[in-house]
Amino acid sequence: MITNNAARGPPKPAPKPPRKEDALGRHGGGGALTTAQLQDSVGVSDMVLLDPVTEDNLMKNIKTRFDADQIYTYIGSVVIAVNPYKALPNYTSEHIFHYKGRNLYELKPHVYALADAAYRNLKDRNKDQCVIITGESGAGKTE
Repeated sequence: MITNNAARGPPKPAPKPPRKEDALGRHGGGGALTTAQLQDSVGVSDMVLLDPVTEDNLMKNIKTRFDADQIYTYIGSVVIAVNPYKALPNYTSEHIFHYKGRNLYELKPHVYALADAAYRNLKDRNKDQCVIITGESGAGKTE
């Protein structure tokens, strides 16, 4: 039997795969970032763990992390940021997604982790939050 394919119209596109959810039930934004990439850290990501804690060790650790484009470092629940004076790819919507709902220390230090922790404490515990951003003029605070 001969059929007329033109009568059926153009072929239907393949169905889109279902969106993947992570362990917290959040939907992924494309999958370009992995948790492993966000956990792969250089130096000591929380300087509370430095041994011994000396000014020299603090500065060496910050420099080591800065040289690897890891501009955020924790000291407990405080985030130190060093302006790289260049564009880095860590301010995408995917980064926001990966830090949303995570424990502060679950991924590499980032201002998104601190912001999410403050927001969750505000919503879940109904407690006021304060985030202090300080630095020299022109240091990149508004970035």
